[in-house]
Amino acid sequence: MSKVIHFSILGQTLCGAGDEPIDESRADTAEFCEDCVQAMWKEQYRRSVLLKVDMTEKPKKKKAKKKTEVVTEPMVVRPPRKKKPLRSYLRVVK
Repeated sequence: MSKVIHFSILGQTLCGAGDEPIDESRADTAEFCEDCVQAMWKEQYRRSVLLKVDMTEKPKKKKAKKKTEVVTEPMVVRPPRKKKPLRSYLRVVK
């Protein structure tokens, strides 16, 4: 008979069954408790979907934003720079 792995939080299993330790050798063949998995899925759904819906229903206060003006200057077209030869960057060591 394969044992079932229960998930526990603060010393209590999620499905309410007794928490029995499982040997490491049997842990590879043991199955997860379906009731514990369902409890985890329901909690995840509650946190990700239902709490977001509750938060969006609350009226949000809109803050008055200060309007700032952006002053743009006209583009100035400059001629390209002259390219320096590589020799100008080399240092001569004597």
